[in-house]
Amino acid sequence: MSNLSGMLLTLLGSEAIGGTLFVKSISQPQVLFGAAVDFSGFIQPLDIFVVAKAF
Repeated sequence: MSNLSGMLLTLLGSEAIGGTLFVKSISQPQVLFGAAVDFSGFIQPLDIFVVAKAF
């Protein structure tokens, strides 16, 4: 029974990480050459592919 609960927690955690990256990628500004663009908030498309590959 503890194995099943551990697998459930692992799946929930991985979905939370993937969902967070997905929402962050959607909420990024679409203009790259603006005066007030913060490049530290950007995520690379490779980040999403790495997390998607883990599923």
